[in-house]
Amino acid sequence: MSYKIKCNDCGETTNGGNIVTLLNKHRHPDWLFKCGKCNVGKGCIKKTLNEQEGTKITVYLVGILKVGGHGNFQPYAFLCAKSCTAEPHAVLFGYYKDLRTKGGKLKHGHGPGGAPMISFASLKRLVDEIS
Repeated sequence: MSYKIKCNDCGETTNGGNIVTLLNKHRHPDWLFKCGKCNVGKGCIKKTLNEQEGTKITVYLVGILKVGGHGNFQPYAFLCAKSCTAEPHAVLFGYYKDLRTKGGKLKHGHGPGGAPMISFASLKRLVDEIS
């Protein structure tokens, strides 16, 4: 799967590559996506999610960060916003397993029923509860 990043500054849409390339080459130090053309602007990826009930929602992925990981297994969290220029308000979790060096495939997953998306407020309550 190839991710398309739309730049908020220059307006160009560039190819962010697969999930590994997206994580390693297409983000600013603050985890927000950067434009592949001007290399300065912040961008977003428009994504439509299918909910289990059959409804669809549109989110804007504005950044990504690694969450732990070991060996070939890498969990990550997309930063989600309500528009390309809005501040992130939620996280969308997923993971990949890169087995290409062993003759395998790049496997991308997000658990049964789709990736969980959790608001920052809910995530904060969870962290407060367990700390």
